Amino acid sequence: MEAFRAELASVADFRRDQSFQNNLGVDFLYQAVGENDAEGVFLGYAPQNVPVSIYSTSNIGSEVALNNATFGAGNNQTMEAALTVNDWNTFLTTQFPLNPLSAVQTSYPAKQNENQNILYFDIDYTPVTSNTQRVYVGFINDAMTSQMWADPTIVNVKAAYPNYPIDADGVPFGFFGIEYKLETDATDVSTITGSVFVADLFANREQYDPNQQFPNAYENILKGIDTWSDMFIGQFSQRVYEWKITGDFIPRQAVRFYSLTEKSGIEDPLGLETTETRNYYFQVLSKSYNDNGFYGNKGGDNLLFDSKDFGISFPQRLFEDAAALKSYISDRDANARQFLGVKPYFFMRNCALGTVVYNPKSNLALHLLTLCTLGCFPL
Repeated sequence: MEAFRAELASVADFRRDQSFQNNLGVDFLYQAVGENDAEGVFLGYAPQNVPVSIYSTSNIGSEVALNNATFGAGNNQTMEAALTVNDWNTFLTTQFPLNPLSAVQTSYPAKQNENQNILYFDIDYTPVTSNTQRVYVGFINDAMTSQMWADPTIVNVKAAYPNYPIDADGVPFGFFGIEYKLETDATDVSTITGSVFVADLFANREQYDPNQQFPNAYENILKGIDTWSDMFIGQFSQRVYEWKITGDFIPRQAVRFYSLTEKSGIEDPLGLETTETRNYYFQVLSKSYNDNGFYGNKGGDNLLFDSKDFGISFPQRLFEDAAALKSYISDRDANARQFLGVKPYFFMRNCALGTVVYNPKSNLALHLLTLCTLGCFPL
């Protein structure tokens, strides 16, 4: 078995090298994987999930990747608002969506270190007396924004219960997200409130009409029969978790994604079969500092939230259609193509100049290693 895996790995490396020699220009970072469990031996390719920094803020399709903000895409890696505004139209996103997780996994602990995607980031606030600053890390995709945003620079903001029952006060609408709100009082005492919001479609699962269930509605979107608004009828989010800390400092944050292949449904009396579904879950972690001021090991991570503990999962295709690359015809420009899957967005609202999001890194579906002019995938 080990010899076979080694041979499979060499084939993967050879094909990857040939791709570069033929000016394909895109590295999919595949690795050979194998697993032996009660259901047999599985062999194949899986993406190597290596977190990478943002190296370009060029627009994707017909959408804008950076608005009302500056970002140093090289060594700087710092996002800062260009102007303090009391709306969510200050944002930054990655060029590509998160990697699909293709390895077979039936329990989380067995492969938590390798079969995962993760997004890292720092938020450094500059407090302002008697002021509230909000940063929202949201997860959405370009295909959805090309239809639900009035303009590439105008974010679709909706209510997020119970914190923000009025749309104008809400958060950028997407699949899910985490808000970090800094409140500084008249005596310059600051408090940070972290809130996890999830779109009602995934938070409640009360979509009894088959046409409104995710698989059917999603297929209709891809066929052009329905719109994203048809699937997210309510277009509001619900808070599923909240925490508070005193002060204006947040240790390095992480959002970890993992997938589980789970059995569901009632056994067929004749075939004794159950349905297997791969669901996606996410965790919010706060990287701990040790006594020397350095981050601790993974075992020392402070797990703030796990969506699985709250019965919140996301459908397989929502994440894995990122592998389709730029295949969705933009609803904003019929000549442009958008990504499906899930992308992280960093939004700022009423943030002081000097408040920054620093060094965001994540596992992306692909990243460009070389610039080429012929034979490249159209980025």
